[in-house]
Amino acid sequence: LPESPAAKIGIKKGDQILKVNGSLVATTLNFFNAIEKNKDTNITIKRNGSILDFKIPQTLTCDFNYESFTTLEKKIVFFRSGNTLFVSNTLLDYLKNDDELAMIFANEFAHYINGHPSLKSEIVSLKDSILFSDIWKPFGGFVFSGGKTALGFMEKVKFRYTQEQEGLADFSSIKLTQMLGFNASKAKLFWERLVKEKPSNNMIAKFRDVNSNKIRIINYTLDDTSKGFPTKMNYDKFVNNNSL
Repeated sequence: LPESPAAKIGIKKGDQILKVNGSLVATTLNFFNAIEKNKDTNITIKRNGSILDFKIPQTLTCDFNYESFTTLEKKIVFFRSGNTLFVSNTLLDYLKNDDELAMIFANEFAHYINGHPSLKSEIVSLKDSILFSDIWKPFGGFVFSGGKTALGFMEKVKFRYTQEQEGLADFSSIKLTQMLGFNASKAKLFWERLVKEKPSNNMIAKFRDVNSNKIRIINYTLDDTSKGFPTKMNYDKFVNNNSL
């Protein structure tokens, strides 16, 4: 991506990544597992038959993480706490393809890099589930259920993004999905299914607007011809041009 850490050190589209910090990598998961936080990242790539080595300073690496979890009620939900995106396994089952998953990551990543608020609570992992430590401390340390407690806490504090924040994230998520080489036209069908099907176990709408206006912004973004990394300035111009 333009202006990304990889672009700044000279890595190009089409380069084949062979090693990260000396470890052979064959998949995206291997790649991210090989990166050590708060350390320089050494990358070995193959380009037109030549083997090249690059170093990404840790100061340029974006520290954004994710975890999957299970809720007892099998809820469709994703949310962010600080720099970590939490995705329920039920949501992963509901997604139809990698394009939709890429858009979900891009959406919350856009909130993160634009400094939008998130749930600010220490999250504790328990096997495949999670809990917010703030919610069980008042009860003398008794943990009733990880996933259920966490989601109950979210509903209790009534956390929501503003319409402008979510609009910027929707605009950015489509742009980033396209820039990463995924099919944004297929990805946006995820939101259309949520609006049309209204699944009873969907909790996403409790924390962000999922309605016809969201679909309009996404569809207009698909037709937008502006290039480059999506910014707040790009989004404001987009809104004005489309009278949104």
